[in-house]
Amino acid sequence: MDLREKLERMDPHSGVRTSAEVSMPPGRRLSDYLPGGEVSTPYGPCFSVRWEYDLDHYHGSFQLQKLLTLSGKEVQTLTYDQSLSGFDFKRAAFIDVETSSLSGGVGTFAFLIGVAYLENDSLCVEQYLMRDFIEEPNLLHLLSERLRGFSYLVTYNGKCFDTSILSARYLLNRLKSPLDDLPHLDLLFPARRLWRRRFKDCSLTHLELALLDFQRVEDIPSHLIPHIYFDYLRDNDPEMLVPVFNHNRDDLVSLVALTATACELVREDRPHFLTHPVDLLSLGRHFYNAGQYQKTASILEETPEGQLSAEFRREYHFLLGDCCKKLSLWDKAEEIWSAYLESGQGFCLHFHLELAKLYEHRIKDLSRARQMTLMALSGFENLTSDLGQRFVRLQREKLLHRLNRIERKQLRN
Repeated sequence: MDLREKLERMDPHSGVRTSAEVSMPPGRRLSDYLPGGEVSTPYGPCFSVRWEYDLDHYHGSFQLQKLLTLSGKEVQTLTYDQSLSGFDFKRAAFIDVETSSLSGGVGTFAFLIGVAYLENDSLCVEQYLMRDFIEEPNLLHLLSERLRGFSYLVTYNGKCFDTSILSARYLLNRLKSPLDDLPHLDLLFPARRLWRRRFKDCSLTHLELALLDFQRVEDIPSHLIPHIYFDYLRDNDPEMLVPVFNHNRDDLVSLVALTATACELVREDRPHFLTHPVDLLSLGRHFYNAGQYQKTASILEETPEGQLSAEFRREYHFLLGDCCKKLSLWDKAEEIWSAYLESGQGFCLHFHLELAKLYEHRIKDLSRARQMTLMALSGFENLTSDLGQRFVRLQREKLLHRLNRIERKQLRN
């Protein structure tokens, strides 16, 4: 092969470039190991794989059929995002990418892009592989074409990683990104709100095992995937990419299942099995942050407080007491704050202050207000070594000011 032929083979627009898939002998083709083949684009060929799952398929303990029972209302509730109020799983594209580096940056590129979506009575997973650097425009074109007709985008940590890398690659290839105009649900953030109290590790692979009981078979760690791809480029051995495709596919199906599971958790008719005490506390905090105090109180009242650890019991009393305060349920608020202080679970400045304010301004019991303020001062003094000096000084001044005001009122009475 002379130099001219080599250059023509490298040029994606020349129309002369020989298909790597066709030219490979049996056993050295990707299609010998994966359910896919080569597809054409205006920029040249690219390798595409397609998997299909019937909706009666179980991914771990999750049946895909449940996707059809969910709506935009649950997604908006889950995300606090008004732009997702019309979310429809049938019009959503779930995306996950495998990249040349896990650190991100301009030099990082996506060599494998996976897209999952509902089509008729199936969940489809399509994957596009860049077999060499010259195929990057081909890969990006396939993604753009696939996203036509979809109205929503779903990822896991995609706002910080997947879509950031893809947008940079579209820009560098002077192509219009299809991601810019799609409302984006990044499941990582609601997943952390709902489950990080129970699971310190909120990675996709951990949650799929803990919540879906999905066990991967011969999976490869994410940090090895870039090395495997570069080994593939060097050795041109397609078999080594099979675990990478499987990993990406499992990521996508788990993303779909976990999105639906999170949506189920915020439904009015929440499934009974989604009632772990810590998850209920997290759900209560979720609605509290959204300003839905009646909803928060209802969820916390069904939470078995006795099954919570000391750390979570304090948060439980804080949320429930504050909701009662905001709903003007003063007797209930007093009961909640007092119950925590009487339980011997440790000093809490917030509860002492709330009771002091309640007794002074609502119940008009100055004696009890003074008692609570003194208890706050006493307990606060024992904590000062763990707090900043400025905070200590300000809080002490506020407590002393409150105490002096209460004592002046007592003298007038």
